Amino acid sequence: MKLQQLHESPSFFKVLMMGFNHQLRIPPDFSRELERVLVASTRTTLRVSSGATWDVKVEKMGDGNYKFTEGWGEFARDVGLQLGEFMAFWLVGESLFDVAIFATLRKNFREAAGLLGKRSVDLVYLPKNHKQHVVIDHRRPGNRLDLAAGWATFQKANGLVIGKAYSFEFKPGKNVIQVQKLKTVK
Repeated sequence: MKLQQLHESPSFFKVLMMGFNHQLRIPPDFSRELERVLVASTRTTLRVSSGATWDVKVEKMGDGNYKFTEGWGEFARDVGLQLGEFMAFWLVGESLFDVAIFATLRKNFREAAGLLGKRSVDLVYLPKNHKQHVVIDHRRPGNRLDLAAGWATFQKANGLVIGKAYSFEFKPGKNVIQVQKLKTVK
């Protein structure tokens, strides 16, 4: 499928977190998109750039959202998915997803952005330009970096919610992370 066609297809992305190797929850906004094309429990095909495909069950959960279950573990193992990797999914047919897998970003992003030595940063929500000073918490194990004190205030003031997608772009010269909502489903 051509890149332009992918951009016009309903899509979502996920960063792989603990437990991804057995099932993968589909974001709530995209679950609503699936309501229009799927029955309560059905199968779908995942296709990677090489053309290889995997048959995966899509199950509706009690909260009305969906997840990939049976067959997902085989897909995860076969393509060598790892914790922290970023994945994008495009619904290109009634039961076909094109899938792109991107390398893990955790450590490389922190180092490239110069955040390893930072104790705090200013978050700016676009387009409102609401600014909030936030403490950076460098956690171990796994060399995790969390937004700590100030994050909840920023999240509430700007209406950031679980299930929506946001971009975080670090501006090193200004010690600012610009945050903006992404459109995930067309």
